[in-house]
Formats: sequence, C-alpha cells, structure tokens
Amino acid sequence: MSQELTLKVAQKFLQDNDAVDLSKFKSIAAAAAEALGKHEGDLVLSGLTTLSAAAAEALAKHKGSLSNELFQPLGI
Repeated sequence: MSQELTLKVAQKFLQDNDAVDLSKFKSIAAAAAEALGKHEGDLVLSGLTTLSAAAAEALAKHKGSLSNELFQPLGI
C-alpha cells in the first residue's frame, strides 16, 4: 500500500468511513486533505509524519475533531 493518502482513498473513506483506516498513512495529498477538510465527522490521521502547507490549510477547515497525534510529530 502507498504511504500517501490520495484523493481516491479519501473519497472511498467519505463514502464509507469504515472502508479505510486513515491512520495508516504517513502523508496526505493536498487534494485528499481538501476533500477530508469538508468531512463533518472525526478524522484519525495519527500516522501522518509529513504535511504540506496546502494540506494543513485544507485540514484546518475541518469542523469535526482531528486526532491529537497528528500535531505532535509535526511540532504544531
């Protein structure tokens, strides 16, 4: 499995939250972050170790909760 969470994977998650374990991905594509940023439920992205500025900006628009572990490895 690729270590980057792609738009295709994000869309699969949005269709069925149990279909994909988002915590297994180490990075996220900006397009995937944009799609997930619109999701109103919880997001567990605790596996992320890298995050682009564009992805961070997109995820900042998320209205639900984000896993705290996301921010600790990134120093945010």
